Amino acid sequence: MPRGSSLVRMLATFLRILHLFTLLLYCEASVCPQNWNTCIDPDLSHSSKSSDILLEDIESRLSSLERRLRAVEQPVWQIGTSYEDWEICAEGPCKCVPETKSLSCWRYGLLDVPPSQVVPNDILKLDLGSNQMTALHRDTFLDMTQLNQLDLSGNYIEHLPLNLFFSLHSAVHLRISKNFLRELHQNQFVKIRPLAFDGLVALKELQLGQNYIKTLTPGLFDSANSLERLILYANNIEVLSKNTFRGLNNLTSLFLHSNRLRLLHPDLFKDTPNLRKLLLEANYLSYLPAKILDGLLTIRQLRLERNPWHCDCSAAYLATWLQRRYLTITNSSSIGEINIGDNSKSWEFGAGVICRGPGAMGGKLLLRLTFHELCEGQWASMKGLVPRVPKDLLGISLSNTLGKVAEV
Repeated sequence: MPRGSSLVRMLATFLRILHLFTLLLYCEASVCPQNWNTCIDPDLSHSSKSSDILLEDIESRLSSLERRLRAVEQPVWQIGTSYEDWEICAEGPCKCVPETKSLSCWRYGLLDVPPSQVVPNDILKLDLGSNQMTALHRDTFLDMTQLNQLDLSGNYIEHLPLNLFFSLHSAVHLRISKNFLRELHQNQFVKIRPLAFDGLVALKELQLGQNYIKTLTPGLFDSANSLERLILYANNIEVLSKNTFRGLNNLTSLFLHSNRLRLLHPDLFKDTPNLRKLLLEANYLSYLPAKILDGLLTIRQLRLERNPWHCDCSAAYLATWLQRRYLTITNSSSIGEINIGDNSKSWEFGAGVICRGPGAMGGKLLLRLTFHELCEGQWASMKGLVPRVPKDLLGISLSNTLGKVAEV
């Protein structure tokens, strides 16, 4: 049995004991029934909730520690330094092709990288996809400075060691989708020494879809300046704060669909001026903050459908932005009759945004709603919002608009 397996098993036992000990201490500090597994003081509900949060935090930290230690104990294959090593590589368990300088372990049922496999450091393409690996040692890709394609998708990887990618200066495509990642370190894609310099300087595409990532630390992509496609769909991301995408000046495609997004910072996309494709459908967005899309002058495809859009004054900015960009106003005194420039492609431009509510607004196309439909009457009263929308889109004077709002 591998040395790492026994250590991890011992660690897991220790963590379980520690967890039970923590719970026992909590029980002794409160009014505890005989069944201490259900230790709850009915008179201290607030304290109980705080304790539950504390226990969840401790369990999360212990789980994170376990994942890190599991990575430390992972085996490492042999990395060759000469061209002759390609002949030895071909004798290993994985498929090695010297002519294309590639190695494929795709669907080999690997629990970890095979220690008997020799991998020359001038490898160009490495495929470890569709296996059963849960962790990788930080030296797995050591000195593979010419590697341009790496596939780790379809595994059970829960943690990426901080130094894992630091040698991949030539990596163009990096696939880590369909794993069990829950977190990414702020310096995951940056190389730090006495001399600081960037890693992954050639990276064009990063695939992190179908993981369990909940948050993205601001500054995570500071040194990924060459990145053009960032794929983060089907994760558990809830909030994107300012500077999340800082450094991604050359990003052209951003896939954020099928997450749990509910809040976006108004300045979120100021760091992505060249964005042409933005997918935000199938999230929990009820509105977009004012001016968030104003800097996306090169946007060509925007998908916003399958979100619970709340069509009151908070949706006025999005409605205005869509109307300005994609609609032709046929009557200067009214926007009741408008034509979508290209009906077959209208959904790509956000024209498929359907209101979830409130009330009678449900089921309506946001693109066709006027300022007064969004902000007048009970909807403005419910939200207590001051309507703000350019008068050129209302087709009426600003004074009349403010007069109607004042009457409400």
